[in-house]
Amino acid sequence: MQTLAMIGASVRAAAFSALRAGFAPLGIDRFADWDLRRRAVARRVDHYPEGIESALANHPANAWMYTGGIENHPDLVDRLATMRPLWGNSGATLRAVRDPFQCARALAAAGVPCPWPRFLAGGVPRDGSWLIKPVRGSGGAGIRRWRGEILPSRGGERQWYFQPRIAGTPCSAVFVAAAGRATFLGATRQLVGEDWTGAAEFTYGGSIGPLELCRHTAEQWRRIGDCLAQRFSLVGLFGVDAILDGDTVWPVEVNPRYPASVEVLERALGFLAIQLHAVACCGGGVPEFAPTAPGRCVGKAILYAPADLRVPEQFGQWARRQAEPWPWPPLADVPDVGILLRKGEPTTTVFAEAGDESATRHVLMARLEEARRLLGTA
Repeated sequence: MQTLAMIGASVRAAAFSALRAGFAPLGIDRFADWDLRRRAVARRVDHYPEGIESALANHPANAWMYTGGIENHPDLVDRLATMRPLWGNSGATLRAVRDPFQCARALAAAGVPCPWPRFLAGGVPRDGSWLIKPVRGSGGAGIRRWRGEILPSRGGERQWYFQPRIAGTPCSAVFVAAAGRATFLGATRQLVGEDWTGAAEFTYGGSIGPLELCRHTAEQWRRIGDCLAQRFSLVGLFGVDAILDGDTVWPVEVNPRYPASVEVLERALGFLAIQLHAVACCGGGVPEFAPTAPGRCVGKAILYAPADLRVPEQFGQWARRQAEPWPWPPLADVPDVGILLRKGEPTTTVFAEAGDESATRHVLMARLEEARRLLGTA
């Protein structure tokens, strides 16, 4: 069994995907939660991301891959790639594909509608119709409506950019890429800024899917995936966040790594994401993919701490019981009893499966409410 190191801010989802695909995951992240430690070797990095190099150096692995947050550290990716074989996109690829202007030009050249970004505030409306986004962002953190406030600067480095706000449904698609081609695996509705998750206005709070797409919309997704895979030589799993306005897909951000919605599509459609990722990254080309008919709707929702709190014993006992079933527990990301969670930090993740999106959302809301009650914050 190959040992695959998973590195990121939080790697539990990817590590569980790796387990289901027959790999032995080594998790290196900021949390090393109870359920990750129970099923895999896990190491918490107290000094993130600086401490990642020594953590990887001290643990054998056949290869490594990264999850959310690491795409903002291309120099670190290149250094780690000299230590263990990388299954994923290089630092050079990250520098290109994470440049909002390069992405916009590539998509526009392929005939894909996209909101055109700006780096300079001059001429950008200050009425909230534009967003200001961190260049090194992840999960929606730091995004806000532009009202003309003074922005901090650091040594002339571009830290922010502006993007028109598109009205519609937030969604995300997952692809696997190799040799300049991408396979579209499916799309989900994003839960962004939902009050019942405790997330900030533009912060990722979960996913529900798969979305049922008309032929026209599905073809737009495929064109987006192929365009990005060809222009930036993407390899392995990647995601694209977008706004769905009627049948039109407006891509707003590229996530060139394991996306958060993968585990929702895996459960609903029956594929093994890390198996597809491995084939793509090891020279096997774009994997063949024939998803099963969904027939069901799957969702995940993240609970964000409403205030500073310490995890109580009653919550810990309940959460550990909920996290026991395998391969699809109704709850994951279980913090240790007594640990201090700061306001706005992710606390735990719940899952649901039902016949449609409305029913799935209802179950997710009920499970988060139970979590709040046991945390003493309901």
